[in-house]
Amino acid sequence: MFKRIPAASGKYIWRRHKAKIASTLVAVLVWFLIVTGGTFDYVATVPIEIPRVHENLIITNSIPESAQIRLRGQGMTILAYLLFREGRLQLNFHWQEGKRVNHPTKDDVILMGSAKDLMLLELLEPDSIPLEIEELTVKEVPAISQITLKPHAGYTIVGETVLDPSTIPIKGPKSLIETCDSVLTIADLWQDLRRPLKKQVELLQPGNDQVELLIQKVWIIADVQKLMEKKIVGVPVTAVNLPEKINALVIPSHLSLVVEGGVNVVSSITEKDITAYVDLQRYPQDKSHDYFAYIEPLPEIRFRDIEPKRFKVVFEKE
Repeated sequence: MFKRIPAASGKYIWRRHKAKIASTLVAVLVWFLIVTGGTFDYVATVPIEIPRVHENLIITNSIPESAQIRLRGQGMTILAYLLFREGRLQLNFHWQEGKRVNHPTKDDVILMGSAKDLMLLELLEPDSIPLEIEELTVKEVPAISQITLKPHAGYTIVGETVLDPSTIPIKGPKSLIETCDSVLTIADLWQDLRRPLKKQVELLQPGNDQVELLIQKVWIIADVQKLMEKKIVGVPVTAVNLPEKINALVIPSHLSLVVEGGVNVVSSITEKDITAYVDLQRYPQDKSHDYFAYIEPLPEIRFRDIEPKRFKVVFEKE
């Protein structure tokens, strides 16, 4: 544990060693004046930058972030450079699709401010920079939800859960855009839902940073309704795919069932909205002429507890 030195003790040290302290400070000051007044060579690191961004082209490979240069100048000027770093290597090349190698020279190095007083001796590295340039392309891909929706007990989702917009424009190098076939939302669980849902969710950035999402969020829309079931009786059963000049009598002629779905849908369903039939060509008939009944699907509705299970068919010639 460090002990605090009393102020009185500090004054005692200064009185006892002030000659040595003063001589040391004078020596440092003299050294600083000598050093900053001389001429020196210094190896500096400067950032590499592209002077402008092309509207329809992009560099797809990685390029070095910095270059090394050798400078010469007075110590004070070099000291100023160390503080402000007023230099950069600017890549100059012709924008055109394809692969090439850029060979920077010291003429591409820009010194600014007080750094202009320094002499640029040479560009040490890099001596070459490979460039791969591609066309920028825009394409729309489908958005895919990774959100799991769980309604509260006694509720259900009626119809399909949709994303709006359902397709997302993406922009990037042509070779990468061609391999991207979808965009995903973040993964999450939304539960205990009791009312219609419309909520924004963020999209995940594709794996490559050079692919840009032109839309960042989508709406998730789901029709959450209270679950309802209703028993419907007296649904007529008919026969289809009869041979020519043959009539058929289905026995029994009606069935009953239970419909399940959202309250707004199920409440208006009647036996007139349901189509039930036996198909004489779907399965080979047996000797007893027994058939299963089929129910035409209805959007957003589930059927269960269909009674009876089988029906007899009596044929009559016209």
